[in-house]
Parts: sequence; C-alpha cells; structure tokens
Amino acid sequence: MSDKNIETVKAMYAAFGRGDVPFVLEQLADEGFQDWRVNSATDTGVPWHKNFTGKREVPGFFQALAGNVDHLRFEPRDFASNGNQVYATIDMTLKVKATGKVIEMNDVVHVFTFSSGRIVKVRSSEDTALGAAAF
Repeated sequence: MSDKNIETVKAMYAAFGRGDVPFVLEQLADEGFQDWRVNSATDTGVPWHKNFTGKREVPGFFQALAGNVDHLRFEPRDFASNGNQVYATIDMTLKVKATGKVIEMNDVVHVFTFSSGRIVKVRSSEDTALGAAAF
C-alpha cells in the first residue's frame, strides 16, 4: 500500500509541474478530507500560509501560489512512507511577483495522510519567516 501512495504523490508533483491542478484535486478524498495547510501558528502575510479546510477550499491554495509567485525551481527529492502517510522533501526557489524577491528553500517537508487510497490531509513545513520577509 505504501508504495502505491508514494507513486500517487509523485504523480501529483508531476501534475503540479505541468499545471494540472485538477489531477491533484482528484487524489483528495471526496468525503473526510480535512485540510491542506502550511504549518504556521500565526498569520505570516504569505497568501498560502492559511488553513484550506475541506476539498472545496484547496483550489485556493493553488490560486494563492500561482497568483503570487513564479516557481523557478521545484524539485521533489526524497520519499518515505509509514503506510498511511507519505513524507516528501522538496527543494524550491520562488520569485514573489509583487516584490521581485526570491525565496530559496531546501528540505521543505510535505506530509500526505491517506485513508482508503485517497488523501485526507496535507501538511507542509517550510520556512515561514523567510516567506514572510519576501512579501
């Protein structure tokens, strides 16, 4: 099961890379999807640093990204699974459209929680202070 979940996450990253957000959304559970969020205890001022609750709000995460940054680099590197969770590390470079500032982050961790073969929760741990400073 875990290998299949890793392959699903890899396919999602490939879809994201080609702009196929509908494919990404199809991997989320229709019932029981909790939320998609960057781990942050406070409002950072970064548009995607918020809690996108329920599957219907997740397109807002991708809109916040596309509307505010250009992805100069997005490289998923390492993947691991404990059965119902897939962990991925990402290296990325973003350019903030409004300020022109570049955000370089390595070893960003994404955690995808699966239930019955579908994703029910997504967490991303990134340098929120670095993002906030760029905005």
